[in-house]
Amino acid sequence: MNLKIKNSLIVVGTLMIGIIIGFLINGRLTSMRMDNMRQIFIERGMEKQLMNTINPSQEQMKKIRPIFDNFEEKRRQQLFEHRDEQKVIFEEFENELKPLLSPEQFERLQQLKNKNRERIQGFNQGQMRKGRGPHKGGRNN
Repeated sequence: MNLKIKNSLIVVGTLMIGIIIGFLINGRLTSMRMDNMRQIFIERGMEKQLMNTINPSQEQMKKIRPIFDNFEEKRRQQLFEHRDEQKVIFEEFENELKPLLSPEQFERLQQLKNKNRERIQGFNQGQMRKGRGPHKGGRNN
């Protein structure tokens, strides 16, 4: 084999391996970031992250626990209120948009809405796994 071709194949092979390794590392880092973000929204997820960070003693834990419980309830209440407000906004948006759409366009909009609703329900039930979509059997955190 010609030396130029051999060197070219080595360079191209090295580049391909680098691209593949970079792609895999980027995917893993993104997955980890999404897991951390998702962790905040599950029950006691934020508490778990903060407890791992501050690593309190047993004595501190007795004093910290009521603060976390109070905060968790406020946070949960705010999240539900936000979801309700968003739902109203999207319903208003849909009502204003509906007269301007053809039946086919409106049907596609409804399909997207249903798909997103299923995705959110899967997320709420803990069925999302590492940012890769629904996971059969769920995941307990």
